[in-house]
Order: sequence, then C-alpha cells, then structure tokens
Amino acid sequence: MLEDIVAQCHVLIDSMTVEQLTVALAALRRVGQGRGAQGGSLGRLLGVEFTDCTQGRCTCSAEIGEHVWNPHQAAHGAFVYALVDYAMGGAVASLLTDAQSRPVTLDIQMRYHRPARRGRLTASAHVVQQGEQIVTLTGQVQNETEELVATATGAYFVKRET
Repeated sequence: MLEDIVAQCHVLIDSMTVEQLTVALAALRRVGQGRGAQGGSLGRLLGVEFTDCTQGRCTCSAEIGEHVWNPHQAAHGAFVYALVDYAMGGAVASLLTDAQSRPVTLDIQMRYHRPARRGRLTASAHVVQQGEQIVTLTGQVQNETEELVATATGAYFVKRET
C-alpha cells in the first residue's frame, strides 16, 4: 500500500508547477504538525471533503445527513456556515508558503437564500484582497443542482507562529 501511495505522489509531483509544489509542501508540513488541512475533528465529523484548494481559491463539499438537520429537516445554518468557513480557510491556506502560518477566522457574514434538505452541498471561496496579516474573501454554497443556498463574505487573520 505504501508503495502505491508513493507512486501516486510521484505522478502528481511530476505534473505540478514549482508554485504548486511549494504550497503542497507547506500543507504537508501543517498536516505533519497535527494541523491538518481537512478540517480537523469537526471536519471529519461533518464529512467535509476538499476537492481543490489552490491560488487563493478553495472548494469543499459535504453530504447533508440527519446528523446536520435542524428541527425542520433541512441542513442547519451552522453546518452551512462551517462548510463555507472551511472553504475560506482553505483558500487563505493555499496562499501560505510558510508552514508556521495559519489562517484564523475573524469574521464571516452569511446570507441564507434557500433551505437545503438532501444531497451534497458544495462551498467555494476565493480571496478578494490579501494584506500582510488580513485576507478578505467571498464565498458561496450551492446544492447539487447548483442552486444558491448561501453567500458569504469573510475576513481572516494570518497568524504567524514562531
């Protein structure tokens, strides 16, 4: 199994640019330090799957299940919020080349447009402005038929640990 993983890594590495390799290395270092890019224990509990996080953009998704329903059998607003928070954090992290830096949510403003009752939700986010310490983003959440479920704007602090 390890040999298969190493072989797959070699195929990926051979197809990546230097910039992509730098970002991937920083992400691997964060994972190695126990600060994984998959949302930690809450992300695993919610079933968050990251599909693409590069160059200030990130997309992730999760399946709506009974474990995230509100009393009206729709996805709880906190679940939708968490999904866009993961996408925004991933977008910021995709720009960080220093393994000692990490994004910290300062503020997210959500607008909910329609309930989501079943299927998969996909959150996408992109960086609007990147300062030395503060990054602003926009994001959205769509259902499987690409209907808009929620939109968001956010600000993140880039915490540099020494």
